[in-house]
Amino acid sequence: METSDIQERWSEYIQELFYDERGQQPETQKPIEGPPILKAEVEKTINDMKNGKAAGPDQIPIELLQALGNWGIDQLTKLLNRIYNTGNIPKDMLISTFITL
Repeated sequence: METSDIQERWSEYIQELFYDERGQQPETQKPIEGPPILKAEVEKTINDMKNGKAAGPDQIPIELLQALGNWGIDQLTKLLNRIYNTGNIPKDMLISTFITL
């Protein structure tokens, strides 16, 4: 089997796997509300991540996030809360990479 055939079959498989037969879902009338994301939660989550893992599509390694320092964690927390409060996820954050092993 050619490499291009294998890649095409993987593409088909992923599309089938994540296809949602329900169609477009209606928007909720009431936003989901909850407590804000805390800086301490963001910091703990980043620090709990294992070093040496492959970066995602954004090419940001976990070591860089861990080195952000106080100001960087503040900015990341603000961004996450803005996403949480508005429900608007930047398109770049919706991209993922599948690696076949």
